[in-house]
Amino acid sequence: MSPEEIKAQGMGYYRLARAYVPWQQYTQRWGLEEGLKKGTIFPELYRPYPPKPDRGEENV
Repeated sequence: MSPEEIKAQGMGYYRLARAYVPWQQYTQRWGLEEGLKKGTIFPELYRPYPPKPDRGEENV
């Protein structure tokens, strides 16, 4: 998209997003089956969400 097209859409010249990715060293790997279960084969990147509190609702 050209700067003129961006300005015509009312977005101005703002940057929409900027990624920050720190350098990481991968020292271990899980097998493919474990990686599929956890969403990554790198233990250093595994950050599971805490479980939701039980609110008595089924399949939520």
